[in-house]
Amino acid sequence: MARPRRDRSPLRVLTTTGVQVVSDLSDRDASAVGRHWNAVRRYLDFGEDNDLADFDGQDVAGHELETRLDAIEWHAIRGEIRFEDIYEEVN
Repeated sequence: MARPRRDRSPLRVLTTTGVQVVSDLSDRDASAVGRHWNAVRRYLDFGEDNDLADFDGQDVAGHELETRLDAIEWHAIRGEIRFEDIYEEVN
C-alpha cells in the first residue's frame, strides 16, 4: 500500500534546466530533493562533490537533478541557489 502524500508547500528543485518549483511530490521524491540540496551545499561550501554522484541521472517528477559542477557553480553565481528554505513561498 502506497503511503499518502503529506500536504506540503512546493519545493524548489535544482534541475538540468535550472531551478524549478515542483508541487505534489511523494515523500520519497521530497526526501531526494532535500538530500540533493545538501549535496549541492557541500560542494559549494567545501568543494566536496562525492555525494552529487548519487544523483547523476536521477529524475524527480519528470525533472533531472543537476549534478554538473560547472552548471551548479553557474546557478550559484547567478544567485539562483538559496539554502535558507527549499520550500517555495505560497501566497
